[in-house]
Amino acid sequence: MWITFISIRLFFIEAILYIDDANLSGVLKKSSSKNIVKKSLKVSKGKMKKIFIIAILIYGISALVNSFSGEPILDSFLEMTFNTNLATFPIFLLLFIVFLSINASLNCLMNLFLLKSYLDFKNDKNLLETSSD
Repeated sequence: MWITFISIRLFFIEAILYIDDANLSGVLKKSSSKNIVKKSLKVSKGKMKKIFIIAILIYGISALVNSFSGEPILDSFLEMTFNTNLATFPIFLLLFIVFLSINASLNCLMNLFLLKSYLDFKNDKNLLETSSD
């Protein structure tokens, strides 16, 4: 229970590190880890349910992506590595590159979703609030 609570409260640490602690040249500022943890706690205060839903979405999509692309990547790599037939090597190399590219691009999109959701939480005080109208 406490591990779930702490992980939700500290969900945006990576996003804070990339967005708030980097200047335009991409060099990280010298903020302490304590300040980054405080920022994450401040952003997540009172928004536990919303962050939990976003975390479930990100972890669910990650599991789905890895279940579909992980097995073909491993299979094509093993076939490419241990197959003695040189005629099939280019085919398995191509499959390996294609599935690895798909996996990398989907992981990139998940990280963009995480960073964008952090920016929304940081800037919008009434994010996802439902009105009683």
